[in-house]
Amino acid sequence: MFGRDKRSEQDLREEIESHLALEADRVARDQGLSPGEARHAARRAFGNATSVEEHFFDSQRWQWAERLRRNLALALRGLRRRPGFAFAAILTLGIGIGFNSAVFTLFYALSYRALPVRDAASLVNVYQTYSGTYGRSVHGVTAMVSYEEFKSYRAAVESARTNGGAVSGVAAYANDVFAFSGNRPGVIGGSYVSCSYLGVVGTRLALGRDFDADDCARPGAPAVAVLSHAAWMREFGGDSSVVGRTVRINQLPFTVVGVAERGFTGLTFIASDVFIPVTMQMAVSHGVGGTDSLLVKDWSWMTMAARLAPGASAASARAQLSLTARRRDAEFYPGRTTHVIVEPGALLNFPEARQRGTIVAVLLAALGALVVMMVCANIMNLLLARGIARRREFGIRLAIGASRHLLVEQLLTESVVLAVLGGALGLAIAVALPPLVLGVVPLAGLQVDVSPDWRVLAFTLVVSLGTALVFGLVPALQATSIDLVSASKGGMVGSGHQVRPSRLRAGVVGLQVAGSTLLLIVAVLFVRAAQKGATIDPGFATEDVAAFELNLQLLGYSSERTQQTYEALRDRAAAAPGVQSVAYADPLPLLGRRSDSVNPDDDTNNLKTVNNVSLASVSASYLETMEIPLVTGRMYTDAEAVAAGAENRPVVVNAKLAGLLWPGESALGRRLRMSRRHYVVVGVASDTRAISLGDPPPFIYVPADPRTDRGLKIVVRGGVALPALLRNLPGWARELDPTIVATGQRMQERLALELLPARTASAVSGATGALTLLLALIGIYGVVSHGVQQRTRDIAVRLALGATARVVVRQVMVGESRAVVIGIVVGTAAAVAASGAIRGVLLGVSPLDPVAYLVAALVLVGASAAAMYVPASRAARVNPAQTLRED
Repeated sequence: MFGRDKRSEQDLREEIESHLALEADRVARDQGLSPGEARHAARRAFGNATSVEEHFFDSQRWQWAERLRRNLALALRGLRRRPGFAFAAILTLGIGIGFNSAVFTLFYALSYRALPVRDAASLVNVYQTYSGTYGRSVHGVTAMVSYEEFKSYRAAVESARTNGGAVSGVAAYANDVFAFSGNRPGVIGGSYVSCSYLGVVGTRLALGRDFDADDCARPGAPAVAVLSHAAWMREFGGDSSVVGRTVRINQLPFTVVGVAERGFTGLTFIASDVFIPVTMQMAVSHGVGGTDSLLVKDWSWMTMAARLAPGASAASARAQLSLTARRRDAEFYPGRTTHVIVEPGALLNFPEARQRGTIVAVLLAALGALVVMMVCANIMNLLLARGIARRREFGIRLAIGASRHLLVEQLLTESVVLAVLGGALGLAIAVALPPLVLGVVPLAGLQVDVSPDWRVLAFTLVVSLGTALVFGLVPALQATSIDLVSASKGGMVGSGHQVRPSRLRAGVVGLQVAGSTLLLIVAVLFVRAAQKGATIDPGFATEDVAAFELNLQLLGYSSERTQQTYEALRDRAAAAPGVQSVAYADPLPLLGRRSDSVNPDDDTNNLKTVNNVSLASVSASYLETMEIPLVTGRMYTDAEAVAAGAENRPVVVNAKLAGLLWPGESALGRRLRMSRRHYVVVGVASDTRAISLGDPPPFIYVPADPRTDRGLKIVVRGGVALPALLRNLPGWARELDPTIVATGQRMQERLALELLPARTASAVSGATGALTLLLALIGIYGVVSHGVQQRTRDIAVRLALGATARVVVRQVMVGESRAVVIGIVVGTAAAVAASGAIRGVLLGVSPLDPVAYLVAALVLVGASAAAMYVPASRAARVNPAQTLRED
C-alpha cells in the first residue's frame, strides 16, 4: 500500500523495453540505420522513459503515500545534515507557536472549557442584559440574576417540564468566603446555592444526602451544609461520622448533611469547600437585615445554571426562559426589556468577562502573531538562501524530467517537518507555561483546568501548518523558478520579470525590522512606565506603614463587641515600642474602592453633581498615620465620628473634589449631600493616588465608627517596629477570640503589587522585543552575507582598481541599509498607530514619548550596523587577484 508494487514496476519496464525494441526494428528497416542508431532514434521518439515511469506511478492509488514517505525521508535526512539550522529553526518556531498556544490554552480554559461535571454538554449558564428604562442593584456583575428572578425561572421550568420544555432544571450559586470552625478554625471558600444545585449539576454524594426543598423553604433556617470531599478529608480526616455533626460558619451552627463526591469543588473560579442554602445568606452575612438582604432585592449577584432537556438546544432554552423574563418585565419593571443569554457552561463566560477577556486575548494574540511573523520571516530568509545554494541541483533535476510541482511538494514537506517539530516544542511550552502563570496569581483556591485537550492540540497543529505555509511557500516557488541552462552551469536565477531573491530577502528583513521596531518601542515605554511608577509619589506613606485586616464581618459580632475588639487591638498596637500612630480605615489605598455621587447642599444655586467620588471611612488619626497633609482646615475628631445621628457629620475632602464642587472658593464650612445624608466640610486634604497610580481621583473622608463598621482595617505607622508587629498582632487577636483571623501587609508591598502589571508588561515586551531584534539581526546578517557573496567579483574588481577597504565597507553597508531604514520607519508608524491601546497602563508616560522612540531607533540602527559590518569587513579583505583568477 505504502510502497511501489515491484511486479507492476517490472511489468512497466518490460513493456517500455518491448516498445523500444519494436520501434528500433521498424526504424532500422525503414531508414536503413544500424541497430545502435535505430535504438537512439527510438528513444528520442519515445521521450523521457523515467518521466513516463513517474507518471505511471503517480496514477496509482497509494502513490501519494509513497511520495510522502520519500519526501519525509529526504526532509529528515536534510535536517540531520544541517543540525545547526534545524536546532535554530525548531527552537524559534517552538517559542513562537508555544506562546500562541499558551495564550489559547488560558483563554479557552477560562471562558470556553466545559465545566467539570457529568454530561457537561447539556449544562449551560444563563445571563441577562437589559435595555429600555430600568434601575438595577449590582453585587457582582450586571449579567447575573437576582434570587427572585431565579425563583421565577425555576417555577416556569417546573411548570413546563411535563409539557416537554427545553430546560429540565435550573440552579443558582454565588461564591463567598466564610469563617469556618470544624476541627480547626480558619477561613475557607464556599458557595451559597439553591437547593436544586447539586442535582442540576449532576454531582453525587460520597456521604449523606443532598439538599431538599425544605432546606430552602424559608430564610434563616434550617442551617445545613454540604462539605466538599477535600474539606472533609482536610478538616475531619475522612471521618464517616461527620454527617450530623455541627460546624460553625461565620459563628452560626450548621449541621453537616452530606459530603460531595471527590473532585467537585463547585463551578466557580475559586474552589468551594462548603455549600450552604442560599436562603441562609442574610443570616450568614450579618450585613444588615430585612430589606437589605440580597434575597429580596433586585440584586444581580447569582450565576444561574440550567440543564437542557434531552435533545434540546441552547436556542430553544433561551426562547423558553425569555418568556419568563418578559412576563417579569411587564409585571414588575415596566419599560425594561430583559435579554436572556444562554452560554455553554464555563468558568468565566458572562458578557463582561467575555468582552474584557476578548480584548486581552486579541492583544496577546497580536503580540504572538507578531512573534510568529518574525520567526517565519527569519526562517524564510534562511530557506531563500538555501534555495539559491541548491539552484544547480534543482536545475539538473528539472532537466532530467522532474516536475516543478513535485519539487515544490518536497520543499514544502521540509517546511512542514520543521513546523511540526517546532509545534511539538510549542505544545510542551503551552503545557508548562499556563500553570506557571496561574501560580503567581495571588488567589487562594484558584481552580482552572489548563491541561491540553484535542482543541489545544488542534490549535497548535493549525498554527504549525500555517507557519509552514507562510515561511515555506515563497522560498519553494522561488527556488524552483529558475533558468535551466544558467542553473545547470551554476549561474544566477533569473527570469527578468521575476523578483530577484536578494530583493525578496531584503523585503523580508524590512518586515522583521518593522516588527522589532514596534516591539522595542513598546518595551521601552513599559520600562519607563515601571521606572516612573517606582518613583511616583502616591501622596501617602508606604515605607513605614502596615495594615491589618480582621474577619469580624464574618463572625457576627455585636456593636459592643466589635468596638471592644478594635479598641483592644488598637491600644495594644499603640503601646508597642516604636509605633508612632494607629488609625482605622476602610478601604485602604490601592486595596479597594467605594464611590458615590456628591452634591453641594447649600443655599446657593450650585446644582453641580460630581459622580464616582471615591470615599473611605477613616478615624481621626488616619491622615496623620498615612502622612497625608491638610491643605486647609482641620481633621474631625473621634468624638464627632461617633455622633452617628448628627445632621451635619464632619468630612474632609481632597483638593480635587473641593475644586470641582466650589471652584475658586473656600470649601470650609460648606455642606454637601451624599447617599441622602448631609455633611459639612471641616478640612481639605492634599490629593492622593488612592485608587491607582494614575491621576488622583476626587476623594472624601468620612468618619469611621468602630461600633458598626466591621470591615475596618487597623493602620499602623511604626518604622522598625513593623516586623515584630506583623508577627505579634495576629496572636493578640487570637487571644481575644480564637476564631479571629488577622492578616497584615506593608503598604510598600501593596504598592509593589500595583506596579506588578507594568513590570510584567515591561519584562514580557522587553523579552519579546529582544527576541525579535535577534531574529531581525540574523536576517540582516544573512542578507548582507548573501549579497556580499553575490558581489564578490565586483568587490574584487574595485579593490584591484584602487578602492580602499573602508570605501568598500561603506558602500556595502549603505547599499544594504535601505531595508533597515524602511523597516524602522514602518515600525515607528505602527507604534504611533497602536499607541492608544496601551495608554491606560503606562502610569502617566505618554505613548508618544520621544525618548522611547529615539532609544528604540538608536538600538536598531546600532545593532543593524553591527550586523552589516561583519560580512562587509570580511568582503573587504578578499584577495583581488585570487578571486578574479578563480572566477
